[in-house]
Amino acid sequence: MTAIAVNGLDGLEASDTELRAPGPSYTADTLDRLHAIGLTGSQIFFITGADAFAEIATWHRYPSVLDQSHFIVLSRPGYPATSMPTTLPHLAGRMTSATADPPDATETAIYLVDAAMPDVSSTEVRRRLRANESIDGLVPDGVEQHIVQHRLYSGDTTAAAAPHAADHLHGQN
Repeated sequence: MTAIAVNGLDGLEASDTELRAPGPSYTADTLDRLHAIGLTGSQIFFITGADAFAEIATWHRYPSVLDQSHFIVLSRPGYPATSMPTTLPHLAGRMTSATADPPDATETAIYLVDAAMPDVSSTEVRRRLRANESIDGLVPDGVEQHIVQHRLYSGDTTAAAAPHAADHLHGQN
């Protein structure tokens, strides 16, 4: 679905490195694999919500994971990115605004982006689909079509239920 979401967007490419890796998926291991494929001259930016980043100390291989890429921390409803220096004071020295100049290529930074973000989560998307509610505007159109076509997250995999869910998602009820 990530490949569908970025299809046609210049400069973006989906990677299946996590899908091909055995065992659980950890950010640090994924970043290791990205470095191993030799992105020479490129910088890696890991984008996450402020709610998830507030828990960074619980992440696998913390704090070294912060040295593997730049982090872009986006506001989430109830979690402004600019609250991170107060939430994580021991990391405040590494935090900067999104408009700051990029750091030296040998250092990673934590960019804070306070912007109005929609209250979208995979949990909410799945809940709406199970309840036959619209997900219009929550995911790109191509992703919505894929979800409906393959009856993902509906909770009912019978063919009889699928047309009703598809009709409802496209506002045809």
